[in-house]
Amino acid sequence: VVQTDKLDAETEQRKFWGRLDFVADKSPGAVLVEVTDDDYATYRVWGIVDLSQQRPYVNRGGASRRRAFRMTETDEFQPRWEAIELTVSEGES
Repeated sequence: VVQTDKLDAETEQRKFWGRLDFVADKSPGAVLVEVTDDDYATYRVWGIVDLSQQRPYVNRGGASRRRAFRMTETDEFQPRWEAIELTVSEGES
């Protein structure tokens, strides 16, 4: 399980979370991606990332002012993640 700090780009502007890409070794595993927009009080599933794909990702993450991520891999494979890349655009407050 990996959990990030809250991300807000140091603004109160609304962010539109377009895509989350995994930079990871190709493997038959999968990762559950959950997000929290209320300071870790509740989580919702954004999607499941199939690490056997050439470019594993989830998209259409909705909008919020700040967000934290929790990623869980529960299969028998050793996780070999290097990073995640977020595509985010800023909107109106």
